[in-house]
Amino acid sequence: MHGGLRSRPSEPTTVIVVGKNMGASVSATIDFRMMRRAYVERVRVGDVPRHDACDASVDLMRAAHHFGVVRRTACPICVEQQLRNVTYLFGPRLPRSGKCVTSAQSLREFSSRPEQFTAYTVEVCMSCRWNHVLSAAPCGGRRVRTRATTARAAKVR
Repeated sequence: MHGGLRSRPSEPTTVIVVGKNMGASVSATIDFRMMRRAYVERVRVGDVPRHDACDASVDLMRAAHHFGVVRRTACPICVEQQLRNVTYLFGPRLPRSGKCVTSAQSLREFSSRPEQFTAYTVEVCMSCRWNHVLSAAPCGGRRVRTRATTARAAKVR
């Protein structure tokens, strides 16, 4: 995967894991660390020019500056400055370009909604503009409890 958020995936990246009983399924998080490691190695050996790897957009840099969570890890390319993580949500009733999550409270609010979203975490270097998607995780999809489902749950107990 080439570094950065260039286009929104056409389908959700959430993987559905089906158990042996074929009835239970759970959404899973996709981790892109192996792809990141391979891409960094390609930059180091010269297969990928540094200017192609360090190409974060102005909007991504702005989001990382204002809302990014500082990490203790050094940038794998310039090794000069700490990285920042930025999270974007994609899903129903959100802009095509996604919504930048600006706080943990905002993410919790989206997690409690009935719609299903996908949260992409991107690492960004503020000095060399390196960026890469770290993970894609399911968010939201909570079932709305009605009086009928609450009554049925009470009977089962």
